[in-house]
Amino acid sequence: MATRKDGRTAEQLRAMICELKPLNQADGSARFQFGSTQVISGVFGPREGRASNRDSDESTITVTWNRGARMSGPREKEYEGIIRKTLEALVVRAQDPLCVIDVTVQEMLEGGSSLAAGLNAAVVGLVEAGVALHSLCAAVAVALLPDGSAALDPDSEEEAGAEAVVTVAVRASDNAIL
Repeated sequence: MATRKDGRTAEQLRAMICELKPLNQADGSARFQFGSTQVISGVFGPREGRASNRDSDESTITVTWNRGARMSGPREKEYEGIIRKTLEALVVRAQDPLCVIDVTVQEMLEGGSSLAAGLNAAVVGLVEAGVALHSLCAAVAVALLPDGSAALDPDSEEEAGAEAVVTVAVRASDNAIL
């Protein structure tokens, strides 16, 4: 694949935009955009946890993925679990034992690579909230196309026609894949 429909090569990402503090009520928030894909994250906490969290010596991270007026389903639950596990590998959870960090990701516009955009927004939201992290990470989606080639940051049309789409998050401190 030499060039894609939008003129990018397989290795090129769409234009990225990251805005801090789009939400006034959150402790930290970020808007992240890959091309036409746009998500907003809100981070609330760390704050005192519920009674059910009191047995842990580490903070608890909860993640909610919202699609606006559209119904949530298995895809959103999968995204919530992936983001939660990734954030658990980044956050210094022992620093705030018995606390909860709630992360909400709102999918504003879906144009492909939403999970990568959501992960990036969540990490920036944690930083903006002042949550202690072991490391930062960056995420990107990769599509395996029918011709056997791979394309970074697929748009929704490329995702629909792909054999598989994988989102990769790389930890900055050691280049480990999370």
